Amino acid sequence: MKPFRLLHAGLIAATVLTTACAPRESIAQSLTTEFPRDGWISWDVPAVENAPAWCCYHYEDKNDPRPGRCALDGKSYGYGMRDDAARTDTLRIYAKFANGEVQRVRSLAPTCEATADTPIRHLGPRSADGSVAWLRGVVTATARSDDDGQSGHPRGPARDAFAALAVHRGDGALAVLRDQAQSAANRGQRRQAVFWLGQVRGEPGVDILQPIMLGDADANIREHAAFAVALSKSPRASALLIRQGEQDTSAKVRGQAWFWLAHSKSADAEAALQSAVRRDPDSKVRQKAVFALSQLPGTRAVNALAALAEDRTLDRELRKKAVFWLGQSKAPEAMAYLEKTLLRVAQ
Repeated sequence: MKPFRLLHAGLIAATVLTTACAPRESIAQSLTTEFPRDGWISWDVPAVENAPAWCCYHYEDKNDPRPGRCALDGKSYGYGMRDDAARTDTLRIYAKFANGEVQRVRSLAPTCEATADTPIRHLGPRSADGSVAWLRGVVTATARSDDDGQSGHPRGPARDAFAALAVHRGDGALAVLRDQAQSAANRGQRRQAVFWLGQVRGEPGVDILQPIMLGDADANIREHAAFAVALSKSPRASALLIRQGEQDTSAKVRGQAWFWLAHSKSADAEAALQSAVRRDPDSKVRQKAVFALSQLPGTRAVNALAALAEDRTLDRELRKKAVFWLGQSKAPEAMAYLEKTLLRVAQ
């Protein structure tokens, strides 16, 4: 994949990162003044409501990771925050250029210290719409040149451009993510847009994901949309997962929907999963529903699995699966149930 060229990036960025009324010559000038041929630049943009205050975490003590300095040129990095309450109303976007081509994009909280192998030139505040237009160029340029269209992750800077888009305030960023989720050139682009709609964009993101999750022609995308909806913590998530688990034409998608439903901790999970165990036409989905019951928290899992184990109307293999997952449980109630059962059999 060829990285997104400065020629294209500058053309968009020169228009949108300068004032709207700038004369044509000053716009052309910004190709060299705003964006370097080589090195890092950064700018600040307004963040979407409840935007995560992303930073880098260091794991000297695996039980107590600490926020620390982000090495922008490092080979390994991610997006994280230790405290779910850590939010920010501003994000800092970083972009690295080499030979006039953008190589990397990162988005971090302004309070997060970042270092690079070369100096970082900070441009100051910029409009969210302007920044979105530039990032859209990065994403669409990658889509045109990505040879591995079915992969789960776009190559080059596009992957991180999606994350940066997601945290930009305003309808412009949401529209780009919506368009990419619905009709991007390849599956990898769509999966990234779907993921970030669920991860960051709240209820408006779920509004976009719902028809994709329940009706997209690509089963892989429907399954990924269910994952994104589960991550969104939307109050609609459990109902949508139940609907997918009951209605999707793909056994694989239905089975995965039940898994995410169990992890949603919804009060409706037991009834829906027990129904799937008894009614789904596919034996593998029925077994996945039993496993999903084992993923419920604490005594909920034990009680649900014990009910299956005791139900003599069920297929013997499903009852055995329920007993197996009880044996794998670390809950003391599971061990107590198994001991009681063994004593009853022995008598």
